Amino acid sequence: EKNLPEAVRWYRRAAVKHPEAKFKLGMMLVAGDVEEERKGEGLGLIEEASRKGSKAATEYLLERSEELFEEGKIEEAANHGHPTGQVEMARRCLRGNTPSGEPDLPKFIEFATLAARQGNADGQQLLGSAYCAGDGVGRDWVAAVKWHKLAARQGCVTSMNDLGNIFFLGGNGIERDQKTGIAWYEMGAEQGEKTAQYNLGLRHLKGDGVPKDPKQARHWFAMSAEQNYDDASWKLGVMLVQGQGGEQCFAKGFEQLERAAARGNAGATAFLEKIRSAVKKIT
Repeated sequence: EKNLPEAVRWYRRAAVKHPEAKFKLGMMLVAGDVEEERKGEGLGLIEEASRKGSKAATEYLLERSEELFEEGKIEEAANHGHPTGQVEMARRCLRGNTPSGEPDLPKFIEFATLAARQGNADGQQLLGSAYCAGDGVGRDWVAAVKWHKLAARQGCVTSMNDLGNIFFLGGNGIERDQKTGIAWYEMGAEQGEKTAQYNLGLRHLKGDGVPKDPKQARHWFAMSAEQNYDDASWKLGVMLVQGQGGEQCFAKGFEQLERAAARGNAGATAFLEKIRSAVKKIT
């Protein structure tokens, strides 16, 4: 004959030393015909069992988190260990999509760290960027490099560009290494990351860390501009108008400049005004 209170009593005694018993006790409370308060206690026991090494408890929580995520209960899924839910909650906290309407940096770091430690590339990238900028944590580029490298190894192109910036500039515990910075820019650019493409174009235009090569600069600006990166459209437009790195083409150059200016790019706007002012003086 089933006797839930008696079973609970014995499992509670065993749970003191055995995580699996703690998990079974939690499951009995969650699934049993008990009051809602006891169900909450049961879930807490399952979470504690997972932390203490119960594989069954960990598997249960992951399955439950997947169900919650599919139901659109993102925060609850995140609290149950769903890494994609944790990333989404981190982004919400950073953007200020919170009950207070203000960014919640401590919670941002908490959720990003939870996802990153589970090996989620987006969580690792978010945590790397936080350490780079000092958002919610002390600025620490050594930690930023650690997390960005983990993300980059999983194909995160944003982290590749960020690593390029960190090594190219140096500082905050990282020695300046332009060669390594360029290598990360190239890795990101070749995989289609528009900011890395722009940064690589800029280095070739200036001869900064690489030989000066307007043709290469124009190539990478064009690749980035195709993805609507406004600074790249500005630089490409100037090069087209002036004939740098290839054939001069006023029509295409003005098209790029006007596109960037229409989106508020100050550099493109200033260059167009300079040209129009010069034309007025001639006419």
